[in-house]
Amino acid sequence: MQNFASNDIIASNDIIVRQERQKGDKEHMATFVVRDVDEEIKSRLNQRAAKNGHSTEAEIRSLIKAAVQEPSWLSEWLQAASGFAGTELPLPERMQPRQLKI
Repeated sequence: MQNFASNDIIASNDIIVRQERQKGDKEHMATFVVRDVDEEIKSRLNQRAAKNGHSTEAEIRSLIKAAVQEPSWLSEWLQAASGFAGTELPLPERMQPRQLKI
């Protein structure tokens, strides 16, 4: 990973990443600028953020974090099993219990 001085800018297509260091911070925090975002997408992000009680910026950070995390076996299993939601399985007929000879 490259180290960037404060205010270094890296540009690639329509995404600009700016490395910043706040006074007293030990870590660099990246700032992303994404251009040409459709108004419908922007509106949906704002609605999603409001529904989750976040600012739009915090919601976008959450989405980026979720997108790059490695899925756990549980989340993969739950996603695979979600296709079965609402599926009714037939119950087998109940049988009379056997009489035990003692």
